[in-house]
Amino acid sequence: HRDLHLSLRRQRQMCIRDSYDNLQKYDLPHPQAIFSIDYFRERPGAFYELCRELWPGTYAPTATHLFIKLLHDKGRLLRCFTQNIDSLETAAGLPPDRVVAAHGNFDGATCIDTGAPVPVGEVKAAVDAGPPGWAALRDRHGGLVKPDIVFFGEGLPRRFFELANRDLPRCRLLLVIGTSLSVQPFASLVGHVDDDCVRVLVNRDAVGRRDPRIPLAVARQLGIGGGLEFDDESRNYRDVKLLGACDDQVRELATELGWAGDLADLEADAEADFARRKRRAEGDPGPRAPPRPDPPSDRLPPSPTLAGWLPEGTTPLPDAPLLAGRGESDPPLLDRDARPALARAESASAQLAAAAGLSLADDGEGPGDGV
Repeated sequence: HRDLHLSLRRQRQMCIRDSYDNLQKYDLPHPQAIFSIDYFRERPGAFYELCRELWPGTYAPTATHLFIKLLHDKGRLLRCFTQNIDSLETAAGLPPDRVVAAHGNFDGATCIDTGAPVPVGEVKAAVDAGPPGWAALRDRHGGLVKPDIVFFGEGLPRRFFELANRDLPRCRLLLVIGTSLSVQPFASLVGHVDDDCVRVLVNRDAVGRRDPRIPLAVARQLGIGGGLEFDDESRNYRDVKLLGACDDQVRELATELGWAGDLADLEADAEADFARRKRRAEGDPGPRAPPRPDPPSDRLPPSPTLAGWLPEGTTPLPDAPLLAGRGESDPPLLDRDARPALARAESASAQLAAAAGLSLADDGEGPGDGV
C-alpha cells in the first residue's frame, strides 16, 4: 500500500509539473500567476487549461479520506477542515456540511463579476470544450466563471472563520493529518482548541512545534496559536504524534479501534466506484455492482448531540481573531476519566483511542463527540 501511495503521489506531482510545462505557451510571468485573480481576468485560458488536469475524478479518495468518512459514520466527526482543493473529502462520501474547504474546492462555481452561482457540471463541460466553451460560458453568465477555489488576491471563505470560531472550542480530539502546518491562518487552528483537547499529528514529518521563545498567551494574541508540544516532556500532557504514511497510520488506528473491517469495506467501495466512474467517462458502462447490504447494527448512529451543537449569536467578521469562549452549560471537551487510560496506553494509537474515550475494539459508546 505504501508503494502504491508513493506511486500515486509521484504521478500526481508529475501531472501537475507537466501541466505547468504545457502552460508555458501562455508566457506566464511566474507559475503562481495562474492562481492570481488579476491574471485570470486578463488571460483566463491558462487557468482553464490547468483546470482540465486538476478537475476531480482523476484520483480516488485515499484510506485517509475514507477514515474521516468512517469517523462521520460512527457519529464522531464534528467537522473536517481541509486546505485541499481536490474535493476528495466529498468524493469519499462526507456530506458537504461536514467539510470546510479553507482554500475552496471544485464543489461549486461562481461568476466572478456577478457573484451568481453556476452549476458545476456546466463549468466542467465548458472547460472540457476549450476556449470556445469557456468563452460561451462567460457570455451566458455575464462574466468569467471559475470553480470556488481561493485565488491569490481573494479572501478565505467566510464559512471558514465562522465554523472555526464555533467548532474549535467544542473539539475534544483534534486530528492533524498530512500537512506542513506552514500556511496561515489555517496552521494556527491547532492553537485555538481548548487546553484539554487532545491533539494528534498524523504526518510523515514532525511539524507545528510550538516556539518556546514565544509565551503561549502572546502567541494566541498574535493569532498564531500555541503549536504542538509532543517533544517537550515537561509540558506535554495531550499531544501525540503518529509519524509515517498517513494511510498506514489510519489503518493501524482503525484496527486498534476495532474498525478495520469497516474501513476495508469503504476502501473496496471507493475503488469500485472510481473504476465505474472511469469506465463511464471512457464510454463503457461496465457491469453494475450489486448493492452492499446495510451496515451491521453495532455501528454508531449519528449522535443526537450533534444536531444542536451550533450556538446562537452573532457571526464574526472574516478578519476576526479565531477566539471563542465556552459557556458554563457547554459539555466538557475531554472526559477527565480518560486521562488515566491515556497515561497507561502502550502505543500512540492506543493513546488516541483512550483520549477519545474509547477502549480498543470498543463498540464506540464513548462519552460525547467532537473530532
